[in-house]
Amino acid sequence: MFPPAVKVSFKLIAIDGLVRYFEGILESAWHVPDIVNGKAQISDLRGRSGRCSAKQIATDAAASSERSALMATALRLAFIFWMVSSFLYFMTAGANVLTAPNLRDNSAMLGQISFLSGMLCVLFMGLFYGLWVPPALRGAILTLGSLMLYESGPPHSIDRNFYVGLSGEVPAAVCDVGPYRFLRHPLYLSYMTAFLGVAVAFLSLIVVEVCVLNIVSFAYMAVDDERALLGSALSADYKRYKTRVGMFLPRLAGKR
Repeated sequence: MFPPAVKVSFKLIAIDGLVRYFEGILESAWHVPDIVNGKAQISDLRGRSGRCSAKQIATDAAASSERSALMATALRLAFIFWMVSSFLYFMTAGANVLTAPNLRDNSAMLGQISFLSGMLCVLFMGLFYGLWVPPALRGAILTLGSLMLYESGPPHSIDRNFYVGLSGEVPAAVCDVGPYRFLRHPLYLSYMTAFLGVAVAFLSLIVVEVCVLNIVSFAYMAVDDERALLGSALSADYKRYKTRVGMFLPRLAGKR
């Protein structure tokens, strides 16, 4: 029916198609290294045995393993730095935002110790224990939220003589602008969110206990600040402000 030359061409095309098909199967047999855990595992090298020497296969496997290990280390260090960054920022920026009264630096020292405990949790767990991607991502997002919330506060409070927690001092007036329109304690909430991010990211009992202790401590500082405000000349203004604005969550319009 067809000339011999055409039949030969059909056979060559069919053979070429089969070869390409099986080459695709062999190439897909390579497994992606587990970058998150830093374990570069390459599981099917037999598909290349007909084309490469055993030495070449071993060299390629070692190079792939080394690249995966380097990438895993870089990702781990980047994550650790990001989780630590919020506490470093709180420690340095707080000196420009909050005032520590004379002879009452102990309250400021407590805040520094709190942030140091968060950093130690991140460094210890990040360097010596494995990371699981889903909680790590959630923790990183919470850290971003804490930094954004903190950064929204200083432009409206830096010139209002805000004091460190547990100082017993009050500012010159009630602040109800910026984030203070929605939350009475946005700075404390940013600290608490950062510790919540660490607890979510590492899912360790000890880390969770440390973070919960710090969250409770900052909540207590907020309560102590309000006690000082309600006992000062700003009592009437603060009571009205308190009925409109929630402590750590925005108050619904119907509850004002």
